[in-house]
Amino acid sequence: MKFQSFYTKVIINLSKYFIIDIHDSLLKKVNISLLIFEHEIIDLDTGESQLIDDYSAESILSGATQLIPASIKKPSIALFLPSSEFVSTGYQLPQVEKHNILSVLKYQQTELLPECQQSLLVAAKHDSLSTDNRAIWFSKQRANTLFEIFIKHNIRISSLFPASLLFATTNKHSQTAQQKKNIFCEQGEEYFLLTQFVHQQLKNWDFFYRKDLQQKDLKLQFQELWDSKYPDIDFSSVDIINNKEKWLQIAGKALPQKEYGFYPEQAETFITQESRFRKGRFSGIVLLLLVFLLSIPFLKNMFQLNQVQQAYNDKVVQTEDVRIARESVLNYEDNWAAFDQFPQINIPQILLKINTLIPKNSWLSSFELNKGIINIEGYSPNPAEILELLSRLEEFDQVRFNQNIRSERGKNKEHFGITFLLIAIDEDAYYKEFFSYEE
Repeated sequence: MKFQSFYTKVIINLSKYFIIDIHDSLLKKVNISLLIFEHEIIDLDTGESQLIDDYSAESILSGATQLIPASIKKPSIALFLPSSEFVSTGYQLPQVEKHNILSVLKYQQTELLPECQQSLLVAAKHDSLSTDNRAIWFSKQRANTLFEIFIKHNIRISSLFPASLLFATTNKHSQTAQQKKNIFCEQGEEYFLLTQFVHQQLKNWDFFYRKDLQQKDLKLQFQELWDSKYPDIDFSSVDIINNKEKWLQIAGKALPQKEYGFYPEQAETFITQESRFRKGRFSGIVLLLLVFLLSIPFLKNMFQLNQVQQAYNDKVVQTEDVRIARESVLNYEDNWAAFDQFPQINIPQILLKINTLIPKNSWLSSFELNKGIINIEGYSPNPAEILELLSRLEEFDQVRFNQNIRSERGKNKEHFGITFLLIAIDEDAYYKEFFSYEE
């Protein structure tokens, strides 16, 4: 029992090392940070730069390959793109679990950005105590295109950020920035963007086209907006970042917080595959360790064991009938264990718990249970609320939407689909223990 307790502690402590955060892992692999600004790609670590023809993935790749040192054998890039490629929206959410924030925001894309029809990635650092949280959106197709172009040349894009996120990492002129409430202006050839960060959290994002402000009415509206948000600050005193030198001065050594990064799906897939490889290697090491530890108590008794084995072999012939009877009993016990340990699922109790949980203005239209995985569909004016309620139950795990929420014509309800696991049920483990089968 003492050995078993020791072994359990070793396994638990080692396993913690292999439970990874994909985005943390991607950022830790970054060994070069590049900024795109005004047809120039800039190495934020060395200050070197290259001109590019346009902002296409091919042009960015061409400039990046000239900046990556030959000493870096496996380049992993944090790429800062012009903030004009991104859009930010404010949002307010009810009490939602932190790991469900991005999922809920994605389902609200049509409400937050009704004119945008393309698929978007979303990033947000959520503060449950704040009423002015902001999300940043970026084209999913653009992210994947950049990653695919670079990976063909053995260069991995680990993360994408708006250039303005560099303002959140700066440690330059901290006292002056504090006096100006950490307001910065990113000025491009055709636009400028005002951003404000409080404790590295984005609080304001105001984007303007410079040509629009040449119109008297729009310029007046901008001044009114400024006076309402920052009545104590003169716009002329704000730090305007509009050239390479100022970007290099403002950029901190640390990367922005992971919540504001955009991570191409293929990059996340690579990290997942690497994690599986490490887990497989870890399992092999643990197995060898276990074999070694188990063998120690028996080494000193090897000679006696051999003697006992020889005596046993001499008696086998004499006790053949008894041995056959004993094997029959053991086979019976093994077969009985398969019946006795079959997973018991109380379906009526599960349905009753779900039905009690769902609000009266919502209902289920289908219920499916397969190997401990439950899929439900139904109608509700607020599917996100149902997702949150199910997430709170200790019996359920990995609660998530498994299809897009859609409105039904002529109804004031939305059709949803949710999937989750029964924590107490593991049919796969049962079949692997008692039966040999292939899925």
